[in-house]
This record gives sequence, C-alpha cells and structure tokens, in this order.
Amino acid sequence: LYVRVSTQEQATEGYSIQAQLERLRAYCTARGWQVAREYVDPGYSGAKLDRPAIQRLISDIRHTAFCMDVVVVFKLDRLSRSQKDTLFLIEDVFLKNQVNFISMNESFDTTTPYGVAMIGILSAFAQLERENIKLRTQMGLEERAKEGYWRGGGHPPIGYRYDPVSGILQVNPDEAIQIQTIFDLFVNQQKSLRQIASLMARQYPDRAGTYASSSDIAQILKRKTYLGYVPWKGQLYPGRHEPFISSQIFSRAQQLLSQTSSKSISHRGFLLTGLVWCGHCGARYYAMGAYRGSKRLPCAERTLIHTYTCYSRAKTSPKMVRDPHCKNKNWPITDLETIIWRACCSLHWQSFDLPQPETTPT
Repeated sequence: LYVRVSTQEQATEGYSIQAQLERLRAYCTARGWQVAREYVDPGYSGAKLDRPAIQRLISDIRHTAFCMDVVVVFKLDRLSRSQKDTLFLIEDVFLKNQVNFISMNESFDTTTPYGVAMIGILSAFAQLERENIKLRTQMGLEERAKEGYWRGGGHPPIGYRYDPVSGILQVNPDEAIQIQTIFDLFVNQQKSLRQIASLMARQYPDRAGTYASSSDIAQILKRKTYLGYVPWKGQLYPGRHEPFISSQIFSRAQQLLSQTSSKSISHRGFLLTGLVWCGHCGARYYAMGAYRGSKRLPCAERTLIHTYTCYSRAKTSPKMVRDPHCKNKNWPITDLETIIWRACCSLHWQSFDLPQPETTPT
C-alpha cells in the first residue's frame, strides 16, 4: 500500500493518512490479499518523486526486496500529480518488474489495456489540476503584493517580522537598528562592504549567516522593502508596512554601490577563479579587493588592489577555512595570472615545436 498527503491536505476529510490506510486495508481484505508492506509519505507534495517512502518503494521493487504482486493506492494523484512521473512509475518501475498497479478510487488497474490507457488520461488531468493550483497561487500572491501585503511564508527581510493576522510586515526594533547601522557605516562613515560585514558579524554573531560576506551586505543595501515597497516578480508595489530607511540615504547608498562595483572586478571575470588552491592548507584561493591608503580617507579616494588570497588566511568565510594558522602569501592578480598564462602558452607552443611569443593575459 502507498499513501501520501501534502501539508495542505492533511486536514482534509477523506485524505488523511489514517483514512487512506483504513480504506486500502479493507479493500485488500475483501479481495483476500495480504498486505506485505505500507509506504507512507506524510506532508509531501505529489509534484516530484523526491519523497522518502516512494523512493523506498521504487528501490524495493527494483531490487526484489520481497515478493510484491501489486501496488495499491487510494487515488491516482496520491501516487503523483505529474503525468511524466506517473507514467514512469507505472511503465518503467511497476510493469517492468512484473508488479501491477491499482487505484482503488478510480477502479483502474494495469491488468487490462483499458486500465493502462485510462490511467494515462487521469494522470494528465492530475497534472492539469496541479498547474491550475500553482497558477491560482501565483495570481493570489501577485494580488497581495499589489495591495501592499507581504506574500507570507518563508522568512521576512531582516528588520521586520511578519504578522499573519494582518498580513503586514511589522518593524522589528532590534533588527531595524542593525540595518540602520549598516546604512550609516556605508553612507556616512564610508566603510567598505567587507569592513561592514566583519564589524556586523563580530557585533551580532547570531546573525553571522546574514552578515557573512560583502555580497550579503550589498543585498541588504539594495533591498527596497526598507523604503516601504513590496517586491514581486521584478515589480515594486507600495506596501502597507512602515519604512525605516529614508529615500535620501538609500539613494546615496545606491550611488556608492555603483561606484564600488565599477571599480571592482567580478569574480567571474578573473582568469583563475575556481582553479587555484592553497599548497599549504588545501583551502581555495579566491580573488578579493582591498583598499590601500590612509584609513582617514573615504574608500572612493583610496586605491583598490585585487589579489588572490587563501580563504584560511583571509578568514572571510569561516566554512572555507582549512587551517586558521595558514600564512601562505597573497598574489597580486596580474602577477599570478601572467605566470600561469605564460606557462600555458609555453606548453602550447612547444607542442607545435614553434617559438614562444611574448604574450600576457588580457
């Protein structure tokens, strides 16, 4: 027996786990069948097959863990709401291994050609219903955003808490102060994104995952929810929640972010990204930028130097550190890329027995 309920259906009469099992057991008893095993997936959507019980069922059938003649479900959409997955299970798993399939509610089984054909038709309607539910959900979320309500679910932006009764974001005073501190450090004190991430992670260690890197800080500085907007599908709608960042400070932050990004090189643009590892500790090397010059000057007036640096030495990402005592050197981007480029060119031209050209990476 296989039974399943999704989270939304657990409270629905007639679809609970216990109700399905009772009906299926009675059905098997009436036909004189012995139930070999019961597979239960509580709280799992039928949209995909990454469910523990259905995976155990597939494995047991393929590896003939025990004698199984037929798989019985209460309703076809309990097996899957995807036409592709339904047909895969019936044709490539069940029938291929001499196991029949019966859906009790629809009175279909795979022992007849008619049953196989009708199951294919019903699975198509099951998928259609799923797509309609998804469409209605998306339309509902869009309407909520247009009316200024938060979409609910998941985690609200740091600085707010979600009130499910009103559907409106409520300011979290402690977190709002943290966000205001980030904007002040960046706009008024001219701190770099990396410096802000380091300061915030030390001051608020329980938020280390939120303030872990420069990109985390940049995402916070770009979040227009703090101006009172509700984002949805690339659009912004006036929200019903209270903003706590002024438009002047936010605009200045965007200008500084633009200047910072224009002076920085995207990690994807570095020649050796993902290819360099530390020979001392085994950690990955990554490209980082650091400002050189008097710390009394704003970042925009200092020189930005890019280097390849060992994560263990930089300690900018704790999960990437292999040896906190590693002292392997930092390599200026241009120097290391030139060495590697020339070595590759030398090997390439030697393979053709041609003189090596003087060339540097561009």
